[in-house]
Amino acid sequence: MKTMSNVDINAICYELNDFLKGARVDKSFQPTNDTVIMRFHVSGTGRVDLIFQAGMRIIVLNILLIILKYLLLFQWFLENI
Repeated sequence: MKTMSNVDINAICYELNDFLKGARVDKSFQPTNDTVIMRFHVSGTGRVDLIFQAGMRIIVLNILLIILKYLLLFQWFLENI
């Protein structure tokens, strides 16, 4: 798997800056040597989990965003059949 470059990190920081503006950290923990999970509370959005895996990936988990993504995908599907 390809590791992240400085360009990847810059793009991720730019996107997360707006998304996590005004958020507070609820909890952070390190389940494995190369993984860190940070749980944020974002006002108006709710709980957001960021999963950092050293040098590999960053995952943003928010159940509301996941549902919204699938609803938009379903709407696009209905419009294009």
